[in-house]
Amino acid sequence: MIPIQIAYFTGLRLGEVCGLTWQDINLEEQYLTVRRSIRYNGARHKTEIGPTKRKKVRIVDFGDTLTEMLPS
Repeated sequence: MIPIQIAYFTGLRLGEVCGLTWQDINLEEQYLTVRRSIRYNGARHKTEIGPTKRKKVRIVDFGDTLTEMLPS
């Protein structure tokens, strides 16, 4: 359920949510850093980790509601 909640409250793409690690989430300052995305390559039949769609690292703020849902 946590990935769905993160996607809902931040607007991240599914692949970006799947690419998050706990090191990317700052609960104290309520932001997360989107560095990578995970996508399925159907031609090669494998999952690949790569940059985000626009190939940029970005910071996404989130509020108290999501902070309370995430384990600390």
